[in-house]
Formats: sequence, structure tokens, C-alpha cells
Amino acid sequence: MAHSARWRGWIWLGLVLAYLLWPSSSYAQNATPISITIDQVGFDAQGHVLNNGWYPVITTIENTGADIQAQVVVETGFGQADLLQTVDLPGGARKQVRLLMRANLNQSVVTIKVLDQQGKQLALNRSNIRVHDSAEVLVGVFGGPASSLAGAAIPGRLTTIMLLDPAQLPSNDGELFNFGAIVLQDVQPTAEQAAALERWVATGGTLIVSGGPNAAELPKELAALLPGSLSRSNSSAVLTSLNKQTVPQFAQVELKVNQLTPNAEATPLGLGANNEPLLLSRKLGTGHVLLTAFNPSDLPAEVNDRRVWPVILQPQLYRDWNVALSPWSMQIRGSDQNLPSIFTFMGILFGYILLIGPINYFVLRRLDRREWAWFTIPLIVFGFVGIMYLAGGDLRTGNINVTTINVVDSQLGAQQGRVSVNYGFNAGRRGAWNGSIDSSLTAGNQSTQTFGDNGSGTIEQTSDNRTLLPNWQSNIGDMQTLAAIGTIAVPYNFEIKIAKPNSWEGATITNRSERTVEYAVVFAGEDSIVLPTLEPGASVTIDNSLNRVNQSSPSLNSNDQLNQALQLLWSAGNERTNYNGLPKNSLYTAPHISVLDTEVLHEIMVDGLAAPQKSSNIYNLYVDLEQR
Repeated sequence: MAHSARWRGWIWLGLVLAYLLWPSSSYAQNATPISITIDQVGFDAQGHVLNNGWYPVITTIENTGADIQAQVVVETGFGQADLLQTVDLPGGARKQVRLLMRANLNQSVVTIKVLDQQGKQLALNRSNIRVHDSAEVLVGVFGGPASSLAGAAIPGRLTTIMLLDPAQLPSNDGELFNFGAIVLQDVQPTAEQAAALERWVATGGTLIVSGGPNAAELPKELAALLPGSLSRSNSSAVLTSLNKQTVPQFAQVELKVNQLTPNAEATPLGLGANNEPLLLSRKLGTGHVLLTAFNPSDLPAEVNDRRVWPVILQPQLYRDWNVALSPWSMQIRGSDQNLPSIFTFMGILFGYILLIGPINYFVLRRLDRREWAWFTIPLIVFGFVGIMYLAGGDLRTGNINVTTINVVDSQLGAQQGRVSVNYGFNAGRRGAWNGSIDSSLTAGNQSTQTFGDNGSGTIEQTSDNRTLLPNWQSNIGDMQTLAAIGTIAVPYNFEIKIAKPNSWEGATITNRSERTVEYAVVFAGEDSIVLPTLEPGASVTIDNSLNRVNQSSPSLNSNDQLNQALQLLWSAGNERTNYNGLPKNSLYTAPHISVLDTEVLHEIMVDGLAAPQKSSNIYNLYVDLEQR
């Protein structure tokens, strides 16, 4: 009895010790020398971003332990990694990691993890994100006082003003897509940022540059885009007219100004009491560049209950085609995904019937071993199954075939444009794949699908801006989709002389490109006109003899691949209104010439080899018919 009591005592003592030691053991097991500090998610502290735009995720990783190679992983939901970057973390190192994530409306929290090479979690942190619908407007104010444009709201639309440091001005096309308008106050963009801003304006952005007394000088790299120049005067002026409207209430607005000198492309948008230009505007593509003689932060939001900024801020809606474009919609498969020819099929079938029937019978009869048929018939069946499998595999080539739809948006005469790329990867066999795309492009998931079968393909962005597609699973016939954005050279240019302002009627279009234009369509609202083939230097005058298409998709008749791409683009743009009754795609309704070709623009590498690719390219060159 005493022996039993002694054992019970030892058991109780063990349980008490285990209970007391358990927390410290757990802590020791979970302790890690890796820590994550979130520096920035989105563009401001609230994480405001726009649907389908790319936004920065910037973190600082600190390692107080031994050297380690780790992965910084970004998740936006369901525990699936959307983005990663591999980093070397020596002991005692602190490294900042910058990734670009594509936004969609389902995102509300961004989770950043650090994993070791075995996938074990070493650290974790989270941040909220606020993704705005594409009908909403984000205005980025770079530089200037904290009160800048606090009342610059647009009636009927949710407008968010973000006060940002000039160092945050993006140079990436995907990041600029977030903004409907950008205000620069005493900011000097780099050449790369200036080129990106030009592409952004051409696709519908409104750029406001301050030439007021608070600006030391105008941005040098933007000089060619601005509608005028300025002389420093720092005098007083009274705003009396805005956007060609004489508004008596504005007589109360006295501003400190510099003197503006308009150039040939300028339109005075704001005038002073002495008819001096206080606000100049210039159209560029589908957007506008504005130059103020005053500090934008000095302009009041309201005067006598009349709102001032809405007549200045006119950002376009739906400045991107990625919302509607998808290789799934085109139903185009890779160029090698074809059925076998009828002769190949009949040959294999005839050989199978001949071998399993007459030849097998006569050979076994000649050998007097007809009972061997129990063995030879299955052997022949298995043999032909193998032949059919190899024949099918040969037709599929065993590779990934890539379909790309490249939509390039630019203003007439520009040498560069913004390219929106939609990828479709079609597998010829089941397996795991490793790919990479051009370093000039920033990739992101389509809004309806995570890349890779069941989200198996995480997008990797390297520290030198390359995009890798590591270890993604795909089955035969599956199509994985991916979106990307970047910049590309525009090989097409036209000289346009119009007969009457703001109309294509009687316009003469001359091909000033160094290449022949085979497939081109003029868009003017709902009216589409298919142009004939134009050699370099050749001209065509728009009249009733040309193929006009009203209320239906243009057809080029001689190229099915381009017809499908053009029909898809037309369908995306022809949805004229959204649920709020606002214009759904201002890029489509703006006057432009679309040129189509099938040149492969970006080489896609899969498992170290260039993947077979079928490319449909649509170059949209926006035309200001008032300036022609």
C-alpha cells in the first residue's frame, strides 16, 4: 500500500514539474532571432490602393542569430503565398525588402512571413490594406504643406487625398495606375519617373504641377510635357475665371502667384482679374497636364458654397484593359495544341486492326501456337497504347505553350507606351514547371485566379527586379493566367491632318512608321473604321469608301487571331457605363488608332528554354483631334 502511494506521489510531482516547465519550453522552441518591421504597405498609413493596381510592400528584416537564407513571403488571404523574395540574412544584418503586389477587392489584410529553406516560419507581421473600386479616385499629393488639397473631392465619386513624401513618387507603371490625379509641389522627378508619368498621363491621368511661389523651380525632366514656363514674380492676383466659366464668387480668391507664359499647346484654364493666365492645361493622350501660377494648397475647396476643385480634377475612369482581358476569354490555346491529322489517326488504327487480327492469327497458326493468343493479344494492345501515348505526347510537344495579349497604350508620336500583358500558359504534360518573364515587366495575379493550379505557383520577385515563376503545378490542358504591366517601344506612328476640328471626317492619315501597317482600325466613339494596308509614307483619306463598323466589333477578315483580340478589346471598351452610370472605359471612347500585329514582344522562359508563344498585340495610339 505504501509502495503504491509512493508511486502516486512521484506521478503527481512529475505532472507539476511538466506544468511548470511547459511555458518556458514552448517559448524556447518558438523563439527566433528573425524579426519583421513593416515600413510601408500601399502608399500611406491607411493603405489606400486601387483595384488592379500594383502597390509596394516594404519591410525591414533583422537577423540577430546565425547566417541564414530565407524567403520573405506575402499572403493576402486563405494562407496561400502570392509573392516571395529570397534573401540572404547574415548574422547581425538588417535588410529592407521591397515587393510589388497587385490589388484586388478581396484583399483587406496583408501578411508578411519569413520562412527558412524547409518552409518553417521564423517571423510574421500583418498590415491592413484598403482596396478601392475602379470607379473611385485616389489623388496623390507629393510635397507641399500637410493641408494640401484637403477639400479636393469630386462630386458623386469617392475621392481620397493622400499626402505623400516626394521620395514615394513611383517610377513603375503598375504603381502609377493607382492614382487618378497627381499633384507635384516643388518635386524634381528623375528621368525614369518623368517617362513613367508621361505614359500615365497618356492613359488618362491628370498631372498638376505647381509653379507657385513655394516651388523653387519647375521640374526639369518634365519641361517638354508642361504647357508653359514661368517667371518668378511672387505677386498677388485675383482668380475670376475657371474652366472657361466666369464665376463672380471667385473674385474673393486672392492668390500669391508667379507669371506663366503659355506655349503653343497650352489652353488657359484659369484667368485672373487682368486676364493673366493662372492655370494652364495641355492634353496628352487621354489625360491632362496642368501648370498653376499659384500654390495648389492655397486654392480653397469652396467659395460661397461653390466647390472649386471639381472643375480642375477630371481624371478618367477605367484606364486599363486588364479588368476584362483574359486568355480564357479568347479561348486560344497554345500553337501546338492541335488534333492529329486524319491520315495519322487512320494509319495507327489500320495498323492496330491488321496486327491484332490477320497477322496475329496467321503467325500463330504457322507456329502452331494459337494458344499463345492469350499472351500476344494483350501484348499488342499494350504496345499500341504506348504508341498512341507517344503520338499524343509528340503532338503536345511536352512543353508549355504561351498565349499573350499585349495591349499598348500611348499618345500619337510617342516612342514608348505602357503595355498591359495577359498571359495564358497551357501545359502539354502534367508536371511542375519553372518560368521567368522579361525583367521590364511587373507581374501579378489575375483578379479571378491565383497563378498556378490551385494557387501552387507563387510569383517571385528578385532584388534585381526579375520575375520568376517557380515550381508551379499544371495538368494537361489546364491554362494558368497571369497579368503584367510595363513599358515597351512603340514602332508605329502616323501624321494626321483633319478637315474639321474634332472629327475624323475627311482626315488624311499618313503612315510615318518604318514598317508597313497591315491591320489598323480608327476608333471614334461607337464608330470604327478599318484602314487599308499602308506602306511607309503611304496615306489614306477617311471617306465613305472605307469599311465602317457601327455598334459591332470590327473585323479584319484575314487573321483569326487578331480578329479575336480585336473583338475582345471592343467588347471590353463597348460596355459604355458601369452600375453608377459613369463611363466604363474612357480609353475606348477616346479617339485613337489601333494597330494590330502578332510579333512576339517578350520571350517567356520555361525550364530554361524559350516557350512556344502565340502573341496578339494591340497598339492604341490616342489622338487629340483638336490639335491636328
